[in-house]
Amino acid sequence: MIRLSFKILVIMSILIVVANAISYCIVKNNKLFREFISRKEPWSSYTYDAIERSKAPSNKIIALLGDSVARQMLEDDKYEVLDLTTNMWVSMAGQFMLVNNLVKYQPQLKKICLLAIPESLAIDINTVGAYNYFIKPFYSDEYIPLMSSNTLDIIRSKPYYIMLNQPLSKVLPVFTIVNYNDVKQSVKGNEFLSPTSQYYITKMQQVCDLANVKLEIYPCPMSLTRYTIFTKEKFSDKLSHDLITPQLKAALGNYYNNIIIFDNKFFREDNLHRNGEHWPEVSTKIVNEYNLDKLAPYQ
Repeated sequence: MIRLSFKILVIMSILIVVANAISYCIVKNNKLFREFISRKEPWSSYTYDAIERSKAPSNKIIALLGDSVARQMLEDDKYEVLDLTTNMWVSMAGQFMLVNNLVKYQPQLKKICLLAIPESLAIDINTVGAYNYFIKPFYSDEYIPLMSSNTLDIIRSKPYYIMLNQPLSKVLPVFTIVNYNDVKQSVKGNEFLSPTSQYYITKMQQVCDLANVKLEIYPCPMSLTRYTIFTKEKFSDKLSHDLITPQLKAALGNYYNNIIIFDNKFFREDNLHRNGEHWPEVSTKIVNEYNLDKLAPYQ
C-alpha cells in the first residue's frame, strides 16, 4: 500500500513538473502565449495587449487608460493616442502597473488620461474578476515589488497562492475560476473609493509627478438615468470624503464636476456602454470638454 502511494505521488509529481515545463514554454513565448489567451480567454486579452503596448516603442505623447466603457469612448484609431484601455476588474492596482510601465518605457509621454466609471473607483481586488484580470497578468516578479502589503495579503489569503506565480497557473483552465470575493479586507473600505483605489491612485500621481507627466482622471460620460442615481446618492460628497491624500485631491478633486451627461439614447439598455449609432457625437464632445488638446485626429 505504501509502495503504491509512493508510485502515485511520483507520477503526480512528474506530471506537474512536465505540465509546468510546457506552461513555462508557452508563457515565455510571447506570441504563443498571446495566441493562447486570445483563443482561450478572449475577454482578458485586453490586459495583456495593454501591458505589451505600455512597453513597446511609441511616439505617442498621450496615453489613454480606463475600463471597458472608456475603451468605447473614442472612435477606433481615429485619434493619435496610445490606447491602453482594459476593463473595470483590472482595478486601480492594475492601472497603476500600466502607469508605472508608461513612465518607465515611454520617455516622450506628456500626459496620461484615465477614464473610469465610478464603479471602477470603488472596486477592489477581493472580487470575482480579480484573478483573471489583475492577479494573473500582474502577479509576477516584475510587479510584485510594486504591490502594497494589503494587496499581497489578499492575494496570499488563498492556500494555493504559491502556485499563482507559476507558469502552470497562467494556462491551466482550473485557475480561471479562482474567486477572491470571499476575502475580507484588512483595510476598512469606503463606499465610492476603495482602499485599493486610494493607495494606487496616490502612487500614480506620485510617479507621474516625478516623471513630469500630467495625470488626469476623468469620468466616462453618463446617461441621464445613471447621473440621476449618483446625484441622489450624494456621490460627490462621499467621494470628496475619501480623498485623504494631496495626490488623491489632485487626481480626483474635479472628477464629479467633469461628468458629461448624455441622453439615454446614446447608451445601450444597461445605460452604461455605448450605442454605436450616435457615438461620434459623444467622441467629439469628450475631446472638447475634457480639453484633450493633443488627441487630434490624424492629419
